[in-house]
Parts: sequence; structure tokens; C-alpha cells
Amino acid sequence: MLFTRLNKVFIGLGVIVVCAAVGSYFFSQSLMKSQIHQNVYVLNNSKAYGFWVNPPAKIYRNYYLFSVQNPDEAASGTQKPILKEMGPYTFSEVHNQENF
Repeated sequence: MLFTRLNKVFIGLGVIVVCAAVGSYFFSQSLMKSQIHQNVYVLNNSKAYGFWVNPPAKIYRNYYLFSVQNPDEAASGTQKPILKEMGPYTFSEVHNQENF
């Protein structure tokens, strides 16, 4: 008798868990879509607008220049060019988004 009552409890809990899983699947899909629509569009009060106007990440560009130490010999083809690396020269990029 106890064994059948315990089986009914486990079957009931299993049905509840399956229903909760199926319900959360459909609920999470609609929740995800609403969050995407709220945060992706660039509107005045949205998070995307704040990141667009003032990006939180700084953008840096590194440039390396090379000086040829033996230009005459390299140009004539008698020697391989001897290069001296100069740099890096680092520049930061600032993006201003206004009047759009």
C-alpha cells in the first residue's frame, strides 16, 4: 500500500516538473525577445544609446614603422635590407556621435 502511494507522489512530482520545464521554455523565449527589443534599439533612454554615445571601451591603434639602414645597397640588390623597428606609436580613437 505504501509503495503505490509513493509511486503516485513521484508521478505527481514528475508531471509538475515536466509542466514547469515546458512552461519555462515558452516563457523564457518571450522574455528573451522582450529584453532584446528593449536593449538593442538605439533610443534616447536605452542602454544601447548610452553605449553608442559614449562607448565604455577605449580604442587604441598601434603603428610600427621600419627604417632601412642600408638603402643604397638594398636598392641596388647587393644586400638584403637591414631594418630597424621604430615604435609602437599608439593613438587613441575618440568617436563622437552627435546630431543624428
